Amino acid sequence: MFVACLLAGIIIGNLGRVYLNRDKEKDRSYVEDASRGLSLIQDICLGMFLTMALMSLKIWEL
Repeated sequence: MFVACLLAGIIIGNLGRVYLNRDKEKDRSYVEDASRGLSLIQDICLGMFLTMALMSLKIWEL
């Protein structure tokens, strides 16, 4: 399940970049705002993943 979610995230991230960069005539502020929004979503998802991974970690089994 983890690998499928990881691959889906990679595909969505790359498609977002391709979509934002395909039309060079767009307003630059729109592209920068969209990039900042995507970065915010990525940071939140990474934080959630690390939190869930560390909470399920059994330290005494290491």
